Amino acid sequence: MTLRAWSVIPALGALAALGAAALGDPPVAALAAGLLAAALTAAIRAYAGDEPAVLAGAATGALVGTAAALAAAHAAPLDVTRACLAGAAAAWTFVELVRPAPATARPAVALLPATIAAALDPAYVALVLVASIRYWRSPQRRGRWAIALPVVGAVLIGLAALALRAETGAFATLARAWTGAPLAHARAGDLLAGTGDVLGPLAALAALAGSALAATRGRAVALSLAALAVGSLATSLRAGAVAPSGFVLAGLAAGVAIAHLAALVRHPTGQACLGVTAGVLLLVTPAWTLSAAMR
Repeated sequence: MTLRAWSVIPALGALAALGAAALGDPPVAALAAGLLAAALTAAIRAYAGDEPAVLAGAATGALVGTAAALAAAHAAPLDVTRACLAGAAAAWTFVELVRPAPATARPAVALLPATIAAALDPAYVALVLVASIRYWRSPQRRGRWAIALPVVGAVLIGLAALALRAETGAFATLARAWTGAPLAHARAGDLLAGTGDVLGPLAALAALAGSALAATRGRAVALSLAALAVGSLATSLRAGAVAPSGFVLAGLAAGVAIAHLAALVRHPTGQACLGVTAGVLLLVTPAWTLSAAMR
């Protein structure tokens, strides 16, 4: 049973990669989309557990997040490969933050994907601080130098804030290189409407509910979710369009919501049917938006 649940991760990754390639993405971008879907599936699995009936429906949240992130990247337009790789690294960070840590665990593992995500997209820069604090507070840390890691994370957040607010000068140049988007402006209301257009009302509602449910899995997870939401909003306001990072969060949260919904049914067959049905309904609008963006 464990093997069957684990196999959902590469299966969803392969499905997303094939779908992106079928819609016209180049092989490298399609592979990056597959990695994003696989990482999101792993993150949802960390929340939902290894019950295949629940995971079958919850993993469709990974497809929702991947399709919506691809649609946003194509509409901006942004580097699709870069956006997907950043989202995959962020999802990997959530896997490490959610997973119960045994006494022999190495909390520094979460620092690697968090750093990769932050290097590719400033929306994820706060994940470095969260992972650093988790390592610093861990009994497994080695050396007094560990206190420097949260300091570096805080400095990176300050650097990202200065870059995203700048309109001229070196910080503005950094923002263009870091986000991959030219300077633009957008109102929060327009971004909210754009998010709803890509996700659709059902997926947006599921993302809100799932975010609240996911935040109950510990202080580090709740802080990471809030930081990612703020970071995504900041980069979206800077780029003048909804950033793909917001849809990575939405896909993760939607998957958590589907898992909780499916768990309300006792029979495994009923769980699978309810979860898959809910996931397909949530996927309709993002998939349609993606196909329209690539025409």
